[in-house]
Amino acid sequence: MFSTLRAKIFAGYLAILLLLAGLGTYAIYSFSTLGEVTSAALELNAQTTLANLTLYGSVTRVNEGVVSQLNDPSIVSDTFITQQSTAFFEALQKMQRFIASASDFSTTAIAESLTRIEIAWQRYEALLREFNSYRQSDLETARRFYDQAMVSAYNELTVLIFDLTGKNVRAFNMLRQESAERTKSAIVGVVAVALVALLLGIGVSYFLAWRTAEPLLQLRETLRDLSGGNLSARLPVSSNDEIGAVSFEFNRLTERLEEYEAMNITQILREQSKSQAIISSIDDPLFLFDTKWRLLLANNAVEQITGMHGLHEGTSLADTFKDEYLVSMIDNLSKEQGQKQSIPFIISVLSTDKVRYYKVAVIRLAEAAANGGLDGFLIIFTDITHFKEIDELRSDLIAKVSHEFRTPLTSMKIAVDLLSRSTLGTVNKDQQELIDTAKSDVDRLDKLVKDMLAVTRLETSVNELSDIPYIDASEAVEELTNSMRRQYDGKGVALVSNIEPIHERLQIRKSHLESVVQNLLSNALKFTPRGGMVTGSMKYDAASETLTIEVADTGIGVAKEDQERIFDKFVQIKPADSATPGSVGLGLAIVKEIARQYHGTVSLESAKGKGSRFTVRLTVGREQAV
Repeated sequence: MFSTLRAKIFAGYLAILLLLAGLGTYAIYSFSTLGEVTSAALELNAQTTLANLTLYGSVTRVNEGVVSQLNDPSIVSDTFITQQSTAFFEALQKMQRFIASASDFSTTAIAESLTRIEIAWQRYEALLREFNSYRQSDLETARRFYDQAMVSAYNELTVLIFDLTGKNVRAFNMLRQESAERTKSAIVGVVAVALVALLLGIGVSYFLAWRTAEPLLQLRETLRDLSGGNLSARLPVSSNDEIGAVSFEFNRLTERLEEYEAMNITQILREQSKSQAIISSIDDPLFLFDTKWRLLLANNAVEQITGMHGLHEGTSLADTFKDEYLVSMIDNLSKEQGQKQSIPFIISVLSTDKVRYYKVAVIRLAEAAANGGLDGFLIIFTDITHFKEIDELRSDLIAKVSHEFRTPLTSMKIAVDLLSRSTLGTVNKDQQELIDTAKSDVDRLDKLVKDMLAVTRLETSVNELSDIPYIDASEAVEELTNSMRRQYDGKGVALVSNIEPIHERLQIRKSHLESVVQNLLSNALKFTPRGGMVTGSMKYDAASETLTIEVADTGIGVAKEDQERIFDKFVQIKPADSATPGSVGLGLAIVKEIARQYHGTVSLESAKGKGSRFTVRLTVGREQAV
């Protein structure tokens, strides 16, 4: 059954694949059960939290309606109180059905609390009906009845609802602890199974290597003789497997080697043609240059980038790519010392049907040259248009959702503001606190929507030079810095401005410049403690047309492992005990996107506990003197 080398290797790999399949099956089973527990915990928390809000809101509004009827019967109708009572009871029944269907030990206490809430609510409804009868006959009697009976019943209901909240938290913590224990068990189990699979795989591999190594060693020794010029070297044919077949063919080869020795040039050319065919069949554009940037090789797909068919060997880099920005990027990356491969960058190319996006990688072939091979640069363009289109769809979705939020958010802000100003009637201290909290949450949500729309506009917009006005950059930044001093003074942080005078008007959108400076200064203020200092500076180099903006602080700093992802969207790096109200992690992402639009860079120098220094460099033209 295992008389051939192919069968032996197949048997060995089959055993390893079966071990991997077993490991994968066990891992899938372990983590699927973990997912069920986690899902149950999240659903329980969501349902009970929603129920708590509905129950508390309904009973509060009923009580407020009763109080309003005592003060002025025309303010709140019986229909409103009935609607709130119905909403309370429906929410209670919905929660009871959910807890009954969950049937888990962690929900027993919640079910008991729901039962007590239902009993208390029935008593409160009975008191409410009695109150209505008193109110219709004698308002003073209704007031005494409300103070003596209904207030205590209302307080009992709110206490029970708050108690339900605590039990919900405890139940959620129990499920979370169970999830953590299952996670630990799953990890231990998977590691154990993996170790067993690893040991068995090593054993199978060692056995297979041992069975096949001996004839291969004989082949190696004979090849050494052949390479030394002994064309009479022969291999013993000792088996019927592939090694034996190779030995037989090798012996035939050596017998005819002298006959074909004169034809080795033809063989080399044939191999060269084969390599050329392989390179030409690659769909992604590929260029090979020597160390002096003269074209050595290009496949058929390069027409997508250059627009030219049939590039000639020896063409310079500038003549190969007409795009000056692309040539400069490739040239700059090739000058980086100690790097075999540069960090890829992305370009857009207008094709016959649409704009296509490519990720460009420049690879130095120095290692191949050290081994006697070719020295030069390999440039590979990988088509990422599909991924870019997916990203644009995501950005469109965020933009549409954020835009749809604007109208209801505006209505909510107006409504909360009217309530806050007591326009619709006086509110007590507790109500004012709730209104202030709601107002803060609405403002935070409004900032999130604005930031999401700003990022989306930047990602989808194109900076056309003809549309960008010339502005006084020094004046714009100085005004913005002065406007933010009140925030710094309120927190007790010193703001130092070192803006070098720029005597020429720069070609940059004022909104973009202000957005970069404001986000950097706001970010520095958030993470600099009272008594600290933030220094902002700006300068312009006319020779390179580079506008440099720098913001340094004496704050908490950023750990090295977090510095690579701090510019990603929705990423916030902060201590667990700190809070940044309204922050959603989009400020630095906006700065990075603006820098990209101006062919610039953004960098960070920081260490934990030693402050941070953000540097933004933008390529900005200046207004020429007439």
